[in-house]
Amino acid sequence: DEETARAELYGLISELFYAPARPELLAQLRVAATDAPTSGGFLEEPWRQLVGVTRDMDDLSIQREHDALFGGVGKPEVYVYASHFLTGFLNEKPLAQLRTDLATLGLGRDDTTMSETEDHVSYVFEVMRFLVAGDDVSVSNLTQQAKFFAAHVQTWLPAFCDAVQATPRARFYAALAELTRALVSASPNAVRACKRLVQDVAEREIDDALVAHTVAGIADIRSSAEGKEGVQSFLQKRKPQWLA
Repeated sequence: DEETARAELYGLISELFYAPARPELLAQLRVAATDAPTSGGFLEEPWRQLVGVTRDMDDLSIQREHDALFGGVGKPEVYVYASHFLTGFLNEKPLAQLRTDLATLGLGRDDTTMSETEDHVSYVFEVMRFLVAGDDVSVSNLTQQAKFFAAHVQTWLPAFCDAVQATPRARFYAALAELTRALVSASPNAVRACKRLVQDVAEREIDDALVAHTVAGIADIRSSAEGKEGVQSFLQKRKPQWLA
């Protein structure tokens, strides 16, 4: 279903940004279908581009591109950490806040499997995957997805994608950045409105008044100028104005 597909996409992007791609994974990408279930879906074109680039490049070229962009000794071509994009430095307050929020969710980094800090793009996307598809509905639910997305994804991922695509040597990862951008390209005002709505209803007893308040809030988002622009851009198969 749609939620499973979204979780798998978060997981795929996470793996591809974390380390040089496994040959088995690249082989799967090369034979992947390139048409979305519904023609014109907002992920269809960036997905087609990623599959096409994967077919055009060999495994070693893609693996070397990862090392050139994100690896090496000293300063990398592109940083992959939220703290860098939000403060200009590593291991700053955004990382501390992320760790606090992860602890609230009962999550933490396993040093034996994850050597990077928690604000690495791959770790952030793994958390989103868990919040979408985890079995514990007290944690993996729409409320927690919206809160985490607004606080730790929307705030810096577009800038990260810009940095990747601005690098001349990026080809495979430029296409991956475009797919990532499409996945996180919700309307800025809608994200803020959803965050406010989540804050408004958090820890309140679910009754008729709360349901009515939530429905009204969602209706306001959909009827706003950005909400209408989002629908129109989807129907016209173009980027919304806030990404143009």
